[in-house]
Amino acid sequence: MSRPPRYLSEITPSGRIAGYTGTACLVITGVAYLLFSIDELTCNPLYPPCARYAPGGILIAIGAGFMLLFGVVMGVLVRRRAVSDAGTSGYTVFLSVLFIAGILGIVTAIPSLTCPPGTHLDPLAALCINTRTRFDATSWLWLKWGLLVAAFAIGATFIWRPRLVRFTAPIAAASWFAGFGWLLAQTVGRNVKP
Repeated sequence: MSRPPRYLSEITPSGRIAGYTGTACLVITGVAYLLFSIDELTCNPLYPPCARYAPGGILIAIGAGFMLLFGVVMGVLVRRRAVSDAGTSGYTVFLSVLFIAGILGIVTAIPSLTCPPGTHLDPLAALCINTRTRFDATSWLWLKWGLLVAAFAIGATFIWRPRLVRFTAPIAAASWFAGFGWLLAQTVGRNVKP
């Protein structure tokens, strides 16, 4: 095996684990979004199931392409760096980014306003309506903001720690795949039939 170039510093074993975790998350997500966006890119906008995301399909495909490219480049750079206990563990910060982005995706699944069963939400008036009554909808914004603040706090204090990377890397990856899986199912993946 050839020696790494001088401009690539050594990384710690925890940095390598974090780097490969980030690479796997970006590459798998990028490929999934590209595959599912093909359906949106090739559909007829007059056909109702693709009328909502067909114009945005190209934007999703471009974003997925950049995600895939960034993941591949990151994987190559991690692979080319020598591993040493005296090296840097900077890739562990990327675990915090994965964790926070995944929680952000999960938070989008929580509705801002909810109504009890038997009523429907009027989004303009923010009212729950049934055949006899109208009343204010319940706001879930406090929960959404609370989860985001907690995600930032956990990501900034716990997830990036190099000593805990064997424990936090799976947590960050699970958060990433849950959040971006949910977004995939709600955007370009919603019309794909098994």
